[in-house]
Amino acid sequence: DSGESEDLEQAIAAQRRALALTPDNHPSKPTRLFNLGISLQRRFDHARTQENLDAALECFMAATSQSLGDPSRRLHYAEHAVRFLAETTEFISPESLILAHQRILDVLPEIVWLGHSVQQRFDESSRTGRLVNSAVCDALGSSALEQAVEWLEAGRALIWSQITSMRTPLDN
Repeated sequence: DSGESEDLEQAIAAQRRALALTPDNHPSKPTRLFNLGISLQRRFDHARTQENLDAALECFMAATSQSLGDPSRRLHYAEHAVRFLAETTEFISPESLILAHQRILDVLPEIVWLGHSVQQRFDESSRTGRLVNSAVCDALGSSALEQAVEWLEAGRALIWSQITSMRTPLDN
């Protein structure tokens, strides 16, 4: 497996070089950050150290915060970060999980778009409900009660805005 470890380290080094050459406002930066995070996550899987976890998580979180990135990809990256953290509870603080959920909730308003078809908006509303519920449960589990209430209210507002936009007027 030393060959595999060497290959992984070479891939990480190449990804870091590519990322260093990518301007901050480049549309590929979030994807490059995420891909580096995946490689660092693999390194963490082989050598479960706090340093390896932190490096992977830093990339995932940076990928979610790139405002020029595609919102659906940023949402995917944030969901991945939450799953990664949920699998590594012995290494993380509750604040890390809360921050990852916050990234999901930050991007949701960009995803739930009124210009989509009614079916797509319905599907997005359902997904929004699941994501908000997960965030609220983790906030409650971390004793972040104010955060849980804030997220519950934000999710309720998003879903109600979708529901009211799907109503058809009676005079049509």
